[in-house]
Amino acid sequence: MKKLLRFHFHNLFRSSSFYAILGIMVLGPLLIGLLTDLSIAVSTQPDATPYLLSGEDVYNMFKLYATYPILAFIELALVANEDFSSDVAKTVLGRGYRKSDFFFSKWIVAFSSYLTIMLLARLVPTLLLSLGGGLAYDPGEFFYGMAWDFAGDVVNGAFALFFAFLARKSASSIILAIACPIGLLIPAELFELTIRLLTIGRDLPFYPVDFLPLSWTSFNPGFVSILQYVCAGVSIAFSLAFSLVIGWLCARKRDLK
Repeated sequence: MKKLLRFHFHNLFRSSSFYAILGIMVLGPLLIGLLTDLSIAVSTQPDATPYLLSGEDVYNMFKLYATYPILAFIELALVANEDFSSDVAKTVLGRGYRKSDFFFSKWIVAFSSYLTIMLLARLVPTLLLSLGGGLAYDPGEFFYGMAWDFAGDVVNGAFALFFAFLARKSASSIILAIACPIGLLIPAELFELTIRLLTIGRDLPFYPVDFLPLSWTSFNPGFVSILQYVCAGVSIAFSLAFSLVIGWLCARKRDLK
């Protein structure tokens, strides 16, 4: 397994798509923020102090541009499927490695690359631009909220990775990795709406919607019950287990002989 991990990470760090998408994800919000600060400074009256973007402004800007998470999904799908669409898997398995080891090592590398991109894309522009405009909120609360958003990234990435492993070619894996997690938002929204309507006026310790990453953005410090934390933890664990088990079963049936 260790040799396979080194092999996959070696291929990842040689991949131009990884560095290209990482650069776009990190430098994109940073450049947009700098240009916004510059335009504000130019348009500000000479006797007034120009307003600089805060960390919260930059972070919200990142969330508004839905193309950024989609780019990360593309990288995840490419990493997950590039070996399966070539002769690499046949060569590796021909050396005596088990298919399950090949799959799990590939899963770890693909998921790690996605989480690395999402973490750096959130932190680097936010921290650099906040040096001028501040964080706007208490640092503890700010990074608390960011942690819950990142937890949602973990769940979304796990489902995207599961769908990416369903495909046999990179193009189809990219489509599935993007479309299916986004498509899951529709029934999730309908489920949340139904639960909210059924529980209007009721004081419950937690709601079934607390299992959904969409609800975690409202998890403010001091107002979240232990049961809600448990719901979020169960949701993360389930998504990871689902991605691993179902993805492994799909990988087992691949024609790699």
